Amino acid sequence: MNNPIQIIPFSKELIPHFKAMNVAWLEKYFSVEPIDEKIFANPEAYILEPGGHIFFATYNGKIAGTCALIKGDDGFFEVAKMAVDETFQGRGIGHKLMEAVIQKANELRLPKLILYTNALLQPAIHLYKKFGFIEVPLTKTGYKRSGLKMEKNLEVETMHSVGKKPSRIGQLFARKNKNILNVYCTAGYPNLNSTLEVMGALQSAGADLIELGMPYSDPLADGPVIQASGLQALQNGMTIATLFSQLKDFRNTISVPVVLMGYLNPVLQYGFEAFCEKAAEVGIDGLIIPDIPVYEYEAFYKPMVKKHGLDFIFLITPETSESRIKKLDSESSGFLYAVSSSSITGSDKDFSPVEAYLKRLQGMSLKNPVLVGFGIKDKYTFDAACKYAAGAIIGTAYIKALESSSSIKESTTAFLDGILANKNAVLI
Repeated sequence: MNNPIQIIPFSKELIPHFKAMNVAWLEKYFSVEPIDEKIFANPEAYILEPGGHIFFATYNGKIAGTCALIKGDDGFFEVAKMAVDETFQGRGIGHKLMEAVIQKANELRLPKLILYTNALLQPAIHLYKKFGFIEVPLTKTGYKRSGLKMEKNLEVETMHSVGKKPSRIGQLFARKNKNILNVYCTAGYPNLNSTLEVMGALQSAGADLIELGMPYSDPLADGPVIQASGLQALQNGMTIATLFSQLKDFRNTISVPVVLMGYLNPVLQYGFEAFCEKAAEVGIDGLIIPDIPVYEYEAFYKPMVKKHGLDFIFLITPETSESRIKKLDSESSGFLYAVSSSSITGSDKDFSPVEAYLKRLQGMSLKNPVLVGFGIKDKYTFDAACKYAAGAIIGTAYIKALESSSSIKESTTAFLDGILANKNAVLI
């Protein structure tokens, strides 16, 4: 027998049901507050447009219940506006709605869900606890009726869901939260077929994560050294199609996380979804595409990135406002790339002014671990960055090391040995 309860998506004609069921519930137990009225009048503006979701449950084809997943200013999502028509209460509607909400949260790879409730609502609290929500200290909300706050940690659940595995980047930061070394290398440099040799040498020498650059003729953020390596790679014949061909079996030998870094134009020429699909197929873990604005990412590219299980990393700078940092952090997964200055990669500068910026980030309780890039070139700058962040990214200095050596393995080993010497020592 078919389940009489079905979950259906939001549509404009369901707005009156959303309002009516919620108002009936509020008037029964509490009262309709001004913020409720704003949301009920325009749920698209207050819930959907910021990135939230509204769910409806039907029972034998009739609208029976509703619930929302609302994105907060801090980037976390709140389970809210759950209401079941009195006619259908006691038939498992709330249970099905909660299943749908958690499924969506896992699809979005959210780290946790929060909700606010009241001690008067014991049946609801029982439902929340059944789904793994626990009570946490109450924080200020815009509602008078909020008396309890509950959270559900989704990270562990996502890792152990049937058919799902934790991302390699997530596993890395789960087992090691300091002194992460991410090394940038250019695909197809120094020779067209050097890509896997360089990656293997980096892994053997102790790199925790590899940022594999896709060469492009007009790289806006790259300094002259990386630009030159990209030009050489292009002259060698490197293309995205060639790169994917080279990476076809790389997971047979490379186990560390690998992130592709590049620019949007060649990815669009390849086809954005085809690119994401192929990247996931060969074993790539994440993407850094710095010229995708966050609003375009949310509107167009995010569904394709998430569909194929890839992390997406945004960049922030010392000039990025706190509100924008939180926004970019909320949209990033894997880690957040903290550019140490607004200049191009490889710039020589005194690292000490960067420390105030990194301390500010450290105090913001960001969702993602932070890796620092631009200007990290030796043990001193690596250790300095690791005082205030989970790790650092080295690019230009490593490309220089390859440039001046005839042996990829020897130059890579010597370079990383210099960076990582005593890296686990306590930093004062």
